[in-house]
Amino acid sequence: MNTLRLAFSAADPGLRRLGAAVRATTSFLMVVVALFAVCGATGVEWSLAIPGMLAAAVGSTTIGMGTRERRRFVPLLVLAASGSIGLVLGILVADDPVLSAVVFFALSVAVLASTLLGTAGTIVALGGVAGFVAAAIARPGWADLPWALGGVIVGAGLPVLMLTVLLRYRPRSHTRRMIGSLRTLVEQMPLAVAEGEQAARRHLDALEAAISVTRARIAADPDGWPEALRRGDGAALAERGARFELAVTAALTGGGTADLDALVADPLLAAPERSVTPGRTSTLDQPYAPPRLDWRRAGRSLLSISAQLLTAIALSLVVAQFVDPRHWYWAVLAAVVMVFGTTSAAASLSKGYRRVLGAVGGLAVGLGLSLLVHDNLVLVAVVALVAMFVQQYAAELAYGVSVFALSVLVTVLYGQTTADLLETLPAHLLLTGAGAIVGTAVGFAVLPARLGETMRRQADEAMAEVQATLAGMAAGGRSDEVTLAGRDALARFEVLRSEAKSSRRGWPLSRHERILAEQIGAGAVVARELRAAVHDYRARVIDRPGYSSAVASVSAKVAAVRAELTGGPSRHRDEPPVVSPTTPEHGLVRLELAIDGLAVALRAG
Repeated sequence: MNTLRLAFSAADPGLRRLGAAVRATTSFLMVVVALFAVCGATGVEWSLAIPGMLAAAVGSTTIGMGTRERRRFVPLLVLAASGSIGLVLGILVADDPVLSAVVFFALSVAVLASTLLGTAGTIVALGGVAGFVAAAIARPGWADLPWALGGVIVGAGLPVLMLTVLLRYRPRSHTRRMIGSLRTLVEQMPLAVAEGEQAARRHLDALEAAISVTRARIAADPDGWPEALRRGDGAALAERGARFELAVTAALTGGGTADLDALVADPLLAAPERSVTPGRTSTLDQPYAPPRLDWRRAGRSLLSISAQLLTAIALSLVVAQFVDPRHWYWAVLAAVVMVFGTTSAAASLSKGYRRVLGAVGGLAVGLGLSLLVHDNLVLVAVVALVAMFVQQYAAELAYGVSVFALSVLVTVLYGQTTADLLETLPAHLLLTGAGAIVGTAVGFAVLPARLGETMRRQADEAMAEVQATLAGMAAGGRSDEVTLAGRDALARFEVLRSEAKSSRRGWPLSRHERILAEQIGAGAVVARELRAAVHDYRARVIDRPGYSSAVASVSAKVAAVRAELTGGPSRHRDEPPVVSPTTPEHGLVRLELAIDGLAVALRAG
C-alpha cells in the first residue's frame, strides 16, 4: 500500500490532474442532470439536450486551457451566444451536405483566427463549432429550436456558475495538497529507514522527485505559495532535500537518527507561513521576468497548425461527400484528433497509430454501450460522465486514451439519435478510417510542426552552456570566466522560455501546454541553482575534498539529460551523496537535484 501511495503521489503530485478532472466532470454532470430533468418534465425528445451537452463539454474543457477564472468568466458567458449562432447555422444548412461542409470549414477558419486573441477567443469560437456539430448530430427542426437554444444556454451558463464560483480553482488549496503530500513523505521517512536501505532509498527518491516537481510548479505558477517556499522557487525545499540525503545516510550507517528526527520536526512544511528560512543573495532569489513573446515565432507556429488543421478538415469533408455526406463529422473528428497537438512530422507517425486505435476502439465500445443503454437516460448519463472524466484525466498522460474516451462519448450520444446503429456502422467505420489517414498524411506532409525539434535544440544548447560552466568549475577556472559562462547559460534559458511562450500561441487548446509549462519551470530551477553555484564558486574550492567528485556527478547528470534530449539512453540517479559537503557543494547538490527534476519533467512530455 505504501509503494502504491508513493507511485500515485509521484504520478500526480498535489492531485492536480485528478482535481481538474473531477471539477470538469462535476460541471458536466450538473448540466446533464438539468437538461435531462427538463426533458423528463416536459416530455421533450431528449436528443435535443445534445447541443447543451456539447456546449457544456466545451466549457468544462476550459479547465485544461491554462486560463484563470477571472479571464474565463466572460468567454463562457459569450459561449452561449456563439453556440446558439452555430446551432442556427446548422439547422439552416442541414439539408444541403455541400453547404454544410462549406459552412463548417468557415467556422474552422474562425476558430483558428480566434487563437490570435488567445484562449478566450478560442473558447468563444469553439462554441459556434459545438452548436453546428450538435445540429448535425441531433437534427433538430425549426419547431425544436427554442428547446435546443435553451439547452445551449443551460450548457454554457451552468459551467460559468460551477467553474468560476462553486468549483473555481483555488491556488492555496492546490498548494496545501502539495505541501501535505511532501509532509506525509517526510513524516514517513523514519519508518522507511527502519525497514532497511532499499526502502529508505526508494522513499528518499520519492521525496526528492516530489521536491523537484514542487519547485517546477512554483517556478511555473507562484500564486498561492507561502513566501518561505516561493523564495528562490523553493530553494528551502531543495536545501531540506540535500540535508535529508545526509541524514538518511547517517542513520543507515549507524550515525544515529538525531539529524533525521530534527528534519522531520522542521516547521517548513508543517507551518510554512510561520517558518523563517535564511535567504541567499537577494538577486539569486528574485523571480524571473515574464518571457518575451516573439511574434515571428508565434506566427510561424500558428501558420503551421492552421495549415494542417484546415487542410485536414477540407480533405476529410471532401472524402465524406463521396462516402456519407450526412455524417461528415465522423471523418472530420478522426482527422482533427490525428493532426492536433503533434510537435513534429515524426510524431504524427509515431503517435498516430495510438490515436487510430483509440478512435476505432472508442467507436466499437461506444457502439456496444449504445446498444446496451438504449433509451435509458440514467445509463446514458453515467456513460457520458465516465467518458468525460477519463478524457479529462488522461489528456496529459496518454492522448490515445483521451481520443478513445472522446469517441465513446460522441458515439453514445449519436446512438440515441438513430433507430439502427448497425445500418450506419459500415459508413461510420469507413469515415473514421479515411479521416485518420487524411490526418496522418497532413500532419506528416503539410507544413509539419517543428516545435518539438526546436524546443529540444534550444534545451540542448542551454544544457551545453550548463556543462561548459561546470567544466570551468571543475578545471579551477577564474571566477570571472565561470561567471561569464553561467550568464551565457542563463541567456540560453531565456531564449528557451521565449521560444516556448511564442510557440504555445499557435496551439492554446493542447493539454501539452501544462506539461510544457512545468518543463520550463524545471528549467528555471536549473538556471537558478546554476547561478547560485556560480555565485558561491571560488577557484580555490577545487582543492577541497569532495568538490571535484561533486562537479563530476552533476556533469554526468547534465550529459544524461542532453542524451535524452537528443534521443540517447536515459540515466537514473543512484549515486550516494557527498559525505561532508562544503557550502559550494551544497549548491551543487541542489543543482544536481534540479537537473534530476528536469529529466523527470522531460520524460512527462
